[in-house]
Amino acid sequence: MDRKPRRRPWGWWKSGKTLFWIWLGGSLAIGLTSLAFLYPTDLNLKRLENQRVQAEGYLSDHQEVLAAEEEQPSAPDEDELMLMQQQIPLQPQPARLLAEIHAAVNRSGGNWVELRTESDPSKLTLLEWPTETSPQTAVDEDEQDSVEEEETRDLDETMKPDAVEEEVTEEETAPTAESSAAHPRSIEQQDLVPTLPKDSSIKPLWADLYVEASQQEMESLLYELEQLERLVAVQGWDFEEGNGERGRLRIRFAWFSYQDPRLAGLAELSPLPPLQNGEMETDEKEKRDGEDREAEITLP
Repeated sequence: MDRKPRRRPWGWWKSGKTLFWIWLGGSLAIGLTSLAFLYPTDLNLKRLENQRVQAEGYLSDHQEVLAAEEEQPSAPDEDELMLMQQQIPLQPQPARLLAEIHAAVNRSGGNWVELRTESDPSKLTLLEWPTETSPQTAVDEDEQDSVEEEETRDLDETMKPDAVEEEVTEEETAPTAESSAAHPRSIEQQDLVPTLPKDSSIKPLWADLYVEASQQEMESLLYELEQLERLVAVQGWDFEEGNGERGRLRIRFAWFSYQDPRLAGLAELSPLPPLQNGEMETDEKEKRDGEDREAEITLP
């Protein structure tokens, strides 16, 4: 006879042995899950503790260096203060700036036009350049007709699809240095010098320098401005090519003064040397109004 298997009574899992194994398995699962989250936290706490111990050891080893009674840097002497004044004087001193900028223009070979200054760059007005017709650009009527015919033939050739596509590709991919210099980013769109704190003793002023110069003279002038004893920060420039070798150049730069009442009794810079003949006057126009140049600079 086959024996029928005994059926477990109802509620058999409520026995003590079964409940023990359920409790043991649940405890292990909860413990392993908690360990996965707590172990990285424990490692991070140990790392921070090690850093704290190292920092305390560093402070204890260098306590003498960090102590308040250590010797402070010595104050600059009169010679050092005089050198600093040459870079950033206590007063704006536009006459000295005008002389240094004019000398830099002469060294670069450019033709001085005008210098305008303001305390706010937005108040600097643009110079209206005189319109002059160069005699080299004048042609006779017959020559003009021949030039127009030649331009018409060139236009017909360039209107071919292949020629137009090739020309556009070359202009977009390989811009020349002349085109980049003739159409630079506007000075008004340039990023100005970093904003100084409100309590800073360094006060910036702004200037637009107008010069007639070639591209080589423009590069030389920018180098001369960088080498000045007076600290100036060039913000940008606009260069417009002219009919001849020279073009119209406008350079915007910032110049500074250090207005600190604690230095009120400091000795001022030595006066400017007397001007020599022709040093500040390069043409007949400058000879007529050279004495009024300094008056054109408007102090803030």
